[in-house]
Amino acid sequence: YHRDVVHAYGFDTRDTVLDKSATRQKFSDLGARFGIASTLLDSSRLNYKVGIRYSDLTDNYSVRESEFALEGSLAKRMKEMYTGIDLSMDLFRKDKAVFEPETVPEGSARNILRFRPFIAFNRERISFRAGLSAESMKDSVSSFHVFPRLRVELPVSEGVLHVFADLGGQVEKN
Repeated sequence: YHRDVVHAYGFDTRDTVLDKSATRQKFSDLGARFGIASTLLDSSRLNYKVGIRYSDLTDNYSVRESEFALEGSLAKRMKEMYTGIDLSMDLFRKDKAVFEPETVPEGSARNILRFRPFIAFNRERISFRAGLSAESMKDSVSSFHVFPRLRVELPVSEGVLHVFADLGGQVEKN
């Protein structure tokens, strides 16, 4: 739980009379997260990770933003390649503030589904990871995007310094 209070400033007090409560904004953020994962060091066995999180943000203008997310991952080494998939579902809802005009819809929602298969392998000292991210987003409109994902990593000094290049994309939450 996190609570924060901020006070507005910058108005001319010689010609503006405001009640002190009109310059105060309170935010309350309540959240929780839970997850479970395998801790196997043997990559030829199935490794998994599952998580759930929730957050609820409110203020003193009756605005409420709620977010619920499920995340999961499965991966396993098959012959020379490490293969896996990351999945996630993010559900978000914002309720209208008391001062918003009637033309604003009562609640706005945004949902994002992500499906990210990948393969990874090592050659000599270089590590490669390639995959894609297929993402579906629904808010006022629906859209579907596919992004490439590529990572190359080379140890310059083993266990001390690694150089890497990462290429990828994703739908950003706003």
